[in-house]
Amino acid sequence: GNLGNKDSLLNILSDIFVKSDSYLRTNERVYTASTVFAGTWIEGLYLTCTIGEGITTPEGKAKAYKCVWDQRFYLKNLIDLLEDYKDKKEAVALNNDFKTIHKEIEAIKDAKDIDDAKFKSISDKIVGLRNKITG
Repeated sequence: GNLGNKDSLLNILSDIFVKSDSYLRTNERVYTASTVFAGTWIEGLYLTCTIGEGITTPEGKAKAYKCVWDQRFYLKNLIDLLEDYKDKKEAVALNNDFKTIHKEIEAIKDAKDIDDAKFKSISDKIVGLRNKITG
């Protein structure tokens, strides 16, 4: 009945994520939870970048650029989280890709400083990472 209601869908998805994360953490699957979180972040930003590249209005571009710029905080947390898994080659490779993306986003001092070329560069890295992971 709530299939068309975006708020209901977001609540359901949020609930699924929280319950999955809790299950994984309480069953000593923190690495799995970490990789699920990283994958979720990649997929979300992939969608933002893909949609953002098609936006033509200045207002729409500004929103997409700010969304990507705001991710520097979450990306830093992901990098710190994956630092605990230096013994897992997949985590090290993923973290290296994250660090490259983070460095580029972090170099931008304000979302208003992002132009089409900077957005495209960051977007290409995120899309490339997502495509590398999904094969």
